[in-house]
Amino acid sequence: MNPEDSRERLLAAAARVLADQGFAGTTTRRVAEEAGLNEVTLFRHFGTKERLLAEAVRAHGAGERPVSLPAEPSDPVTELSTWCHAHLERLRGAQALLRRCLGEQEQLPLVDVPDEAGADQAATELRGYVTALRRTHRIQVEAPLEAAAITMLVSALLVDGLARDDFPGVVTEDAATAGAAYARTFLTMVGLSASQR
Repeated sequence: MNPEDSRERLLAAAARVLADQGFAGTTTRRVAEEAGLNEVTLFRHFGTKERLLAEAVRAHGAGERPVSLPAEPSDPVTELSTWCHAHLERLRGAQALLRRCLGEQEQLPLVDVPDEAGADQAATELRGYVTALRRTHRIQVEAPLEAAAITMLVSALLVDGLARDDFPGVVTEDAATAGAAYARTFLTMVGLSASQR
C-alpha cells in the first residue's frame, strides 16, 4: 500500500473512532486496527495522537465549502438559500465528529472547531456579499445591524447543522427548507425589500 493510501485510511479511521468514542476512547492502537494498519505506520505519518486527531478533523470535519456566494449578486434569495442549504448539509454530514470535538476542546487543543465548522469563513463571505448587495441592489444597512445579521445567520447555521435535535423549540423550520428561511430572514435584516429580490 502506498503511503498516501495509508495516511488516508488512518485519517478516516481516526475521524470515525473519535466521533464514536471521544478523545479518551480513541487510542492509537484502536485507530490502527480500524484502518487495518499497525501503530508504527500511524506514528510514522503523524508522530502523536493529538496531531493525528487534528488532521483527521481537518480532513473529515465539515470539509470544503461546496458553494460560494457570487461576487455580483443577481438573485439574492436563490443564491443565499442555496448557500445556506449547502452549509447545513455539510455541517450535518460532520455532526457527530464536530459535536464530539466541541465537547472535548480541552483534550483537542490542536483542533479549531469553529474554523473546522467554517464559521469564520462563512462570516467573511457574508460580509463580502452584503457589500456587493449594497452596490448592486442599493441596500442601506447600518454597521451594527449588518454585524448582528451576519452573526445571527452563522449562529443559526451552526445550531441547526450541529444541534437541531437538541433545540426543537428554537429550530422550528423543516430541515429541508431551513436554508431558504434563514436566507429570507437575513436579507430582510440587511434591508433588501421584497421588490429588490
